[in-house]
Amino acid sequence: SGLRNVDVKAASLGILAQSIDCRSYNSAERPHVERFFGSLESIVFNLVHGYTGRKAGHLKGYDPIKSGVFDTEELYGIITRYLVDEYPFERHFGSTMRGMRPIQAARDANEQYGCVAIIPPLDRRIHLGWKSEATVTDEGVKAFGIPYSSPELQKLSDAKNRKVTVYSDPDCVDEVTVLIEGRDDPILGVLSWTALKGMSVPEALEFGTRVRAEDPSETHDFEGRLARARRRRRDDVRSKGLEENIPKSFMTIKEAKAKAAMMVYGQDPHQRPLPNTTPPGMVASEAATIGVHDIGGGFDDVARSADQEGANRAKVDDSFDLGKPDVEGKLK
Repeated sequence: SGLRNVDVKAASLGILAQSIDCRSYNSAERPHVERFFGSLESIVFNLVHGYTGRKAGHLKGYDPIKSGVFDTEELYGIITRYLVDEYPFERHFGSTMRGMRPIQAARDANEQYGCVAIIPPLDRRIHLGWKSEATVTDEGVKAFGIPYSSPELQKLSDAKNRKVTVYSDPDCVDEVTVLIEGRDDPILGVLSWTALKGMSVPEALEFGTRVRAEDPSETHDFEGRLARARRRRRDDVRSKGLEENIPKSFMTIKEAKAKAAMMVYGQDPHQRPLPNTTPPGMVASEAATIGVHDIGGGFDDVARSADQEGANRAKVDDSFDLGKPDVEGKLK
């Protein structure tokens, strides 16, 4: 369907074939293809348990997972039995069918027109392929810069007339058809550059341009670097997986709130002692401290005077700091 032009029309008429125009490089339009799938859906799929509808949300309130009772093989069996036992005998009102049943239409087409034989690839390339002129060398022949070779082409490398006509399939560069003046049978040319196998002509030209624009030694070096970089990225991603006891590179809101609560309610190492109290660890110190009162029978004046208390307070370093506890907690 991607070769709609005058040459294709003429070649099709030459082999007594019919052609149907449709969008380029797409399947045929609704009367020929899409109608069949519509019938299959409305007649078969609508009655199968687990059918989800034609689009998302088509069947509201219906749970296809719980309603599904057929596995893939059973579904294929239902479709196959419908195509063999029912579809050929149903009336068809599609294009050119006129209400005939498919089995009747197939019988009439065979009786009136017969079947179109498959065109050999060599002939198909001659009638529908791209034509180019080339010269046979010891390495074979080139078409659109793509090399081809074969034993038959090698025999022509020493011939007097080495000018040939090459026909290529634009959708596949695997083989070409070679014609030479004075020879009735076409020659098959096989792709020599195996890296292009399975490509179309535009894809092969793009690949060849990209390869020739870069030195092979640099290509090897760049590809090696690229492989190592991809491996490092994969290892880095795997090391940060969400598995048990594996560190993450991010923090969730829940984790942030829990850590913030620990920070708020934890001990502030820079906090000053409360007034008229003794800092921890200074109760038994020989040096004078604030908030320490002499009590017991060995003292005459239990409560010191305000002057003495002020003198003791002056001896205490105002910059006294408890410092950070020498322990390992959750905030480390």
